[in-house]
Amino acid sequence: MKKQLPLLLLLFTTLSSFAQITFEPGYFITEAGQRNKCLIKNLDWKNNPITFEYKTSATAEPVVETIKNVKEFGVNNLAKFIKATVDIDKSNVNTSALSHDKAPIYSNETQFLRVLVEGDYNLYEYANGNSKKFFYNKKDGVIMPLVHKRYLGSVNLSQILTNNTYQQQLLNDLKCPSITAKDVEKVDYNRAELQKFFTNYNTCNNSETTYAQVKPARNKFDINIRPRINSTTLKFHDQNVDYYDSKFANKIEFGIGVEFEFYLPYNNNKWSVIVEPLYHTYNASSRTGRIMNYTAEVDYDAIEIPAGLRHYFYLNSSSKFFIDAAYVFSFTNDATYKFIRDDLRDTKTLEIAPSGNLAIGGGYKYNEKFSVELRFQSRSILNQYVVYDTRFNQLSLILGYTIL
Repeated sequence: MKKQLPLLLLLFTTLSSFAQITFEPGYFITEAGQRNKCLIKNLDWKNNPITFEYKTSATAEPVVETIKNVKEFGVNNLAKFIKATVDIDKSNVNTSALSHDKAPIYSNETQFLRVLVEGDYNLYEYANGNSKKFFYNKKDGVIMPLVHKRYLGSVNLSQILTNNTYQQQLLNDLKCPSITAKDVEKVDYNRAELQKFFTNYNTCNNSETTYAQVKPARNKFDINIRPRINSTTLKFHDQNVDYYDSKFANKIEFGIGVEFEFYLPYNNNKWSVIVEPLYHTYNASSRTGRIMNYTAEVDYDAIEIPAGLRHYFYLNSSSKFFIDAAYVFSFTNDATYKFIRDDLRDTKTLEIAPSGNLAIGGGYKYNEKFSVELRFQSRSILNQYVVYDTRFNQLSLILGYTIL
């Protein structure tokens, strides 16, 4: 089984080197004002980029362009970015590190801002990690930050307060008879709420919304049925004496699991969280003992729950490779490891209590329905006994079918 691990790692490397995401129709405008149609690598950016990759044709080599040379770029109607020099609030947004200062801490920076709404008034977004900031301007006007900051109170030092100046900005600048102060108070500081407000404002003032960020349709989650063939080996070593040392021959078993796959809301569904409850059984025996002859018997039944992350590499619209890593939680009931002497005068029984372990895998998925994966994992099954070393290795060939 150890010989198979380097082979699996080689598979990961091969998948990573050949996989690629599809380039989609888009454009970019240079600082000189030249508009170029092209194919842009759509990364469904979670954070605002400062570079992007494009091709002049499907067969051309990719080229990297930077914010230094480009003032605008976009991908279909899925994403649009403009270059702007703005004041960005750099205040710490982590609850454990909030300051007592109500005022934002600004840094003047040149960034690509994501365009959310264009019309009489425009709305933009800047995202970096878990911090999201929004900006606005009247058409052809100066882009200003919409002020929002969480901070700690000065009297009750543990009280978290919020500077919601952005609501006053909206009330002062985006005036419309059908929009009241109560309406503005209901607008939360997030993309969906602000985008809806700016679109409604443009409609209210008979101003055409010339662009609105479209949230692409996503699979919220998949349910995958995954039958498998397991190739399993087991070794046992007693650190004090070698009477019980055992090596079990490779055994082929069958199993099945139901995997729940939750896609993360960015990067074109390339990342997902996976959870897969499954039932695993392993029953085997092996001759052991150098001075006295023993038979080692394993009766191992477990509920296993791998939970981890998967990353996809797109080849085209219907094919993609993936790699994943999961931590496997194991739960057993009356699972035992026994040593039975040939004359039946001595039997030693150990309770199996497997440790959690890491599993790594890689595979291929076709047409969002059919998949095949090779997965490896290794664990100790007598973790509570200090003097015993066990190595339970398993290589699985897993077939998958997406039912939802």
